Amino acid sequence: MEAALRFIDAFEAACEHISTHPASGSPRFGWELDRPGLRVWPVKGFGYLAFYCEDEDFIDLWRVLHGARDIPASLRGDLGE
Repeated sequence: MEAALRFIDAFEAACEHISTHPASGSPRFGWELDRPGLRVWPVKGFGYLAFYCEDEDFIDLWRVLHGARDIPASLRGDLGE
């Protein structure tokens, strides 16, 4: 239970950072997948990555994946590739 609460705190901190500094996330996977605007920010201390896109009026949190996964393969499936 304690680990779950720590994860929630870390995830909320990541979301807060993304909402206030959306351009600070890495565009690396966006380049790899030819998906302009896709960025990633870590959920610190847990190995998870939050994938998101910035729109004019909102931030679209797209996926949260563990960094040990084959990220490009996991995201390509979401893109219908």
